[in-house]
Amino acid sequence: ASMQLKNILMSINKPSKEAADTLASMGLSAGALKSKIQDDGLLSTLELLKKEFGQNADAQAKVFGNSRALMGVMDLLGKGIDSTREIFGKLNNYSRYCL
Repeated sequence: ASMQLKNILMSINKPSKEAADTLASMGLSAGALKSKIQDDGLLSTLELLKKEFGQNADAQAKVFGNSRALMGVMDLLGKGIDSTREIFGKLNNYSRYCL
């Protein structure tokens, strides 16, 4: 799971030319996604991407070209999305007490 998260973040932080072009075609950029992660968190950013991808699996595969990143996105946003939201919520609450 940690490797998947690492690869998701790397895909957003340093997108390939194909990924950057795909994001641009959706009106997005790596810079905008990084800002959204800072402001709203990773899960919110991934949910935005899921909405923008719609049923376009090719676009999703281009943005998350690394198989671990792609599998991570699919794991986080798939059938278990409610569990993912719960876990991320607990992590957010926990981090407030630790910082």
